[in-house]
Amino acid sequence: MKFEVQHGDHVAHVEWQGPGRVALEVEDESQKAFFERYFNTEQSYMAAAGNHEGMTHEKPTDSEAAFNHAMYQLAAYAYKVRQGDDRRGRGAGK
Repeated sequence: MKFEVQHGDHVAHVEWQGPGRVALEVEDESQKAFFERYFNTEQSYMAAAGNHEGMTHEKPTDSEAAFNHAMYQLAAYAYKVRQGDDRRGRGAGK
């Protein structure tokens, strides 16, 4: 599952490759450090309705579902997130 993440002029490509494995392509070192911390930090969420546990805790690298959820949570940090490989169609029509 690949995503393109944009914050101003900085663009990152992030891919979930399996439990504990997220590939990052980020040119800006400060942005890379942010993403490395973000994906390796346990996050807490309210459990789904009907789940009596109350809160769930997981790292974005734990599962594909946790990764997808974390990607869309990046909007809270003013990032634009788009699913898919942005390289499709690059150069088309040029």
